[in-house]
Amino acid sequence: MAFGFPPYAVMTRRYVLRSFELADLVEETLGALGWKYEARANGEFVARTCLSTWSWGEKVHIKINASGIVAAKSQCVWPLQWLDFGKNQHNLVEFFHELWSLMSAQQLIEAADRTHPYIAAGHSPVEEIISEDFVES
Repeated sequence: MAFGFPPYAVMTRRYVLRSFELADLVEETLGALGWKYEARANGEFVARTCLSTWSWGEKVHIKINASGIVAAKSQCVWPLQWLDFGKNQHNLVEFFHELWSLMSAQQLIEAADRTHPYIAAGHSPVEEIISEDFVES
């Protein structure tokens, strides 16, 4: 249960799919959840959940980066709401569960067979996450 003005929750997942494949799946996921959404440039989406007994609704910001990381933030719409009763966390769990369920086994097998850019460049997965300033030092 988040507390704040307004309360929010953040969740991140990494997938082996390309960013354009993830963008298609995110659109499909938002449609399956029945959330109204707006697709923006650079793999960004803004969705809005419906009014419920626990809140005035939430905005869910989703960003996909080139290395397959999907980051999502759910935040209550009403700025004076100070308690979300776990609704923001629930939105993100529901979103990532639906996203995972829409990924086909074939997509995951094909993605696993591809060489990732950081491997081709001779970097480890840890070096990919750490900024280049630290890697070169």
